[in-house]
Amino acid sequence: MTDRAAVMKRFDADFLQFIRTQVGKETVVHFLHCNAHYLLGLSRSTELALQATEKVRVFHLIETSRQSFAFLSQKKLQHPC
Repeated sequence: MTDRAAVMKRFDADFLQFIRTQVGKETVVHFLHCNAHYLLGLSRSTELALQATEKVRVFHLIETSRQSFAFLSQKKLQHPC
């Protein structure tokens, strides 16, 4: 569950109302919402994209090197994607 869920918003509103009734005056409560789940998903997607990019770059680097040296160009590599 994320902090953007309806349940969390409802909890924040109910908690603020409870605090105001207990204290008896206008009270400001700051809710610190966590974006850890969003950041975790973003970092995982970024990691997968970087791994795929690295495979392609290494493949092209090897192909370029093989074209430069005739004795290495006898074997053909399969593209990783």
